Amino acid sequence: MLLSVRLFCVLFIIFFSTLTSFPQIHNVIESGADHITISFNFGNSYSVIDTLSEGRLYQKIRGEEHSYRNPGEPWLPEYIVLIGIPFNSNYEFRILNQKQSSKKNQFIIPYPEENPDFVKHDFENINKNIYSKDEMFPVSAVSFGDGYVVRYASILPIKISPYQFNPVTRELVYNHNLVVRVNFDSPELENIIPINDEMTNDFLNNSTLNFDVAKNFTGKTISVDSPASQSSDWYNPAKNYFKFYLNKKGVYRLTYEELVSAGVQLGSNTQTSKLEIFNYGISVPIHVFDSNSDQTFNSGDYFQFVGFPPTPTPACKQNIYNLSNVYWFSYESDSTGFNYVNTLGYPDFYNKSYFVNERTLHFERDSLYERLGYAPPLGDRDYWFWDRASSQDSVPTHVFNQYFETFPSWFVPD
Repeated sequence: MLLSVRLFCVLFIIFFSTLTSFPQIHNVIESGADHITISFNFGNSYSVIDTLSEGRLYQKIRGEEHSYRNPGEPWLPEYIVLIGIPFNSNYEFRILNQKQSSKKNQFIIPYPEENPDFVKHDFENINKNIYSKDEMFPVSAVSFGDGYVVRYASILPIKISPYQFNPVTRELVYNHNLVVRVNFDSPELENIIPINDEMTNDFLNNSTLNFDVAKNFTGKTISVDSPASQSSDWYNPAKNYFKFYLNKKGVYRLTYEELVSAGVQLGSNTQTSKLEIFNYGISVPIHVFDSNSDQTFNSGDYFQFVGFPPTPTPACKQNIYNLSNVYWFSYESDSTGFNYVNTLGYPDFYNKSYFVNERTLHFERDSLYERLGYAPPLGDRDYWFWDRASSQDSVPTHVFNQYFETFPSWFVPD
């Protein structure tokens, strides 16, 4: 046992030192508010080795890390770096310098669809569309991946192909060195407010090449009609805030007495116009009931508002990370609070009448997450299910029964 532990330690040290001995592949030459220039030097990072399959000679490329492609595509490595860009930015790339070398009579094996050990080569599911074209794959050594958002940052993947392969001429091109410039613009957006978020900055600092610039692009998407669009700073550390945790949609009422008993130091001179609530950084409208109309929030008074559960996670009916939604309450508003206004319920003149109101009822509970094996993704496929049902040899092994709740009294079926 002691010998095996020592052997493991020696192997781990050798492996770690090998990883740290590789030279830096990319280097940022210049980074600005509308561009970034990056050099890539692959040097001896990859090697082309011969492999036999059913008596035929093929080539595969071996590098420092395992590379992935879509099944059936030529198994070429791909090097990806990330940059932060403004939201809804338009971007383009230019290759400023490119040094190449080529090999003839090469045939790169396709990426296998199955077999995670990659021992057996898969030629049955070869992508015939790619392998029958007399052109390089990929066409360009540089491309963009699909952009995505991490918390409050817009991220753009830059994909670099050290190798390009022409299946018809069997030419394999190696891009030793590349200098790439990526240009992007900063559109004026009314629905994005700047935000300084520590977790977002940590991600940008650890994952992107242009942290010093990208941290200035972070922002939060809001409704253009929201009052928060007029101000990017809703949180004031000099104020006293109190949190409400809600997990159901409904109208919530909080009385003066309830707040005082919970420790809110309202005193006897708090103006009703200074009450405010924020959710997701957006001001929430409230209705204040002033029992004696003295414009002071005191005994007998209350306010009420419409509260919601946490915003559902994309492609889900619920938030899979948070069970409660947080509402921030303060009695020290910098201006007049965001209150409901009285509107005449029976106007003398109108041109539209509404007799029905459409509403969607959702009874399923998201309690089981299942990726459905190799089922292809279909848009925003919902992988959350209520439960499972299974059988073996026509005999049920797991049965699911669930009766729907009683429909509301106002529900009228078609």
